[in-house]
This record gives sequence, C-alpha cells and structure tokens, in this order.
Amino acid sequence: MGEGEATWPASSVSLISGEQDAVLIDALLTPEDAGRIVDWIQASGKNLTTIYITHGHGDHFFGLNNILQAFPNARAVTAAAVVPEVQGRPARGMQFWKHALP
Repeated sequence: MGEGEATWPASSVSLISGEQDAVLIDALLTPEDAGRIVDWIQASGKNLTTIYITHGHGDHFFGLNNILQAFPNARAVTAAAVVPEVQGRPARGMQFWKHALP
C-alpha cells in the first residue's frame, strides 16, 4: 500500500513472499481497501496462496471475500481461537462500522 497513507481505523497488511508464492496477513475493512490490496499483490507478480486473519475484528477480515474473488485458489486461515470471535461479528460489527463510516 502507499507509504504515508493514513487510514481509520489504523490498520495494516503484510505480504510475505518467496520466489513465487505469497501469504497475506489480514484483509482490511472496505471493498476499496481490498481492491488496493489486490492491485498490490497482482503488481508483485506473486501467487497468493494464503490469507491469514490475525483476529476477529471486522477491520481485519471484512475485505476477505473481495480478495478471495480475485485469487480464487488462495485459502483463508486463522487460529482456532479466532473462530468464535468471528462468528456473528458481521451482523453486530456492521452496526458499529455503518455508524463509524457511513
């Protein structure tokens, strides 16, 4: 992503890559954020294999579907302890995010 670009909530992603493949850490919040991530990965020329979601806050995984749509062979993973945190969050979380970012 662009250096110095401020976002709210303050979030970041990391792309860990080898010669050919890459793993993305987190998927950010909005479709626009996810689109910029897709562009960034495509520009890298790497094959995205995995998206690791660090925890169950919406600003770390709401962009996941957009990224998976662009990279259908990638798989999303997380720690088992994160799953209960995520379950039900989209419905509850959307109330918060719609208020915070109409």
